[in-house]
Amino acid sequence: MIFPYLREAFVNLFSKPADIPFPKPDDKGFAGYRGRIAYDADKCVNCGMCVKVCSPGAISRIYEDVEGGKRVTYEFDLTSCTFCGMCQDFCDDGAISLTADYHMVARDARELRTRGTRFAPTLEDLYCSDSCIFCGICQKTCPQSAITVDRKAKSWAVDLEKCVQCGKCVGKCPKKALSFGKPAETEEVQEAPAAEKAAEE
Repeated sequence: MIFPYLREAFVNLFSKPADIPFPKPDDKGFAGYRGRIAYDADKCVNCGMCVKVCSPGAISRIYEDVEGGKRVTYEFDLTSCTFCGMCQDFCDDGAISLTADYHMVARDARELRTRGTRFAPTLEDLYCSDSCIFCGICQKTCPQSAITVDRKAKSWAVDLEKCVQCGKCVGKCPKKALSFGKPAETEEVQEAPAAEKAAEE
């Protein structure tokens, strides 16, 4: 009873392949597909929110001390990633995006990693000026929970060990009270008394 199988083998020998070449050059994922992660180090401010919200721990941040600051490398391990999109959603600076590329087939696991490196210069410590109204927005904005604001006691403090100098608090402060380093003191212009102003008029 081997003859039916020989017939099929002979027919298939001269038939076109039944499989589809992979990947097809013009093949793309459908709209909204969460595929291979793209990371733009130039847009990243090193806030670390992506690392905090990644539930499978697929994102790592590596520091390397160099002259004038640190070299910061973000690595996304696509073999652990669940492609939930949380890192993209929490990145306010648009440094992370999930592309429509689903061609993630590799022999080496290292090919399934997205990496990017940026230089983070060493800045002066975070400073809060007297214009602070203790609204607490900086505390809510800080991705590393490095800032503490006590509205009742009217106090402000920063944990320099936790601060990554991302600058998010500086950008969100409604009174522009925050800066890296104490701003240079400017001469105060003494306003003329009301009586003198009236006389001039």
